[in-house]
Amino acid sequence: MTSRILLILLFPGFVYAQVFTKDRFISNNHNLLWSETVEIKDMDTPIIVETLLDVLRAKQYVQLDNFQAQGVLTGKLISPPNTTILKATFRIDVLYESYIVTVSDIIEKIQHRQIPLSDTLLQKDGSFVPLFPARIQALDERFISIFSITH
Repeated sequence: MTSRILLILLFPGFVYAQVFTKDRFISNNHNLLWSETVEIKDMDTPIIVETLLDVLRAKQYVQLDNFQAQGVLTGKLISPPNTTILKATFRIDVLYESYIVTVSDIIEKIQHRQIPLSDTLLQKDGSFVPLFPARIQALDERFISIFSITH
């Protein structure tokens, strides 16, 4: 009991840390992420990585980071077409016959203002608003199409 009180006093943020999920969006301490796991059968990790690199390099609005760790691709989205997104950061972790896409630091441009998507989707306690704006469904579908590969 004493150790628990000591932990609460030393690390108060851990006590109130809550994770909320809604569709493909995840909120953790007011940090908003979009995440999707894609399974691909009969495709090994190196082939998935090369295919993803080819697909992403072909898109002008994708800026891949220069340093790529084995099985991890990172970069930025800069004003993808058909979205309100001004910029976002992404990470792709390639696993055996699958990959996980995570998009974070999502900034929208709405009426000539830059607004973090978290301001639109999250309430003060970090939970999601009851109803997502209609453009969020389109954004979700657009993220899926940006990071999809076909084989």
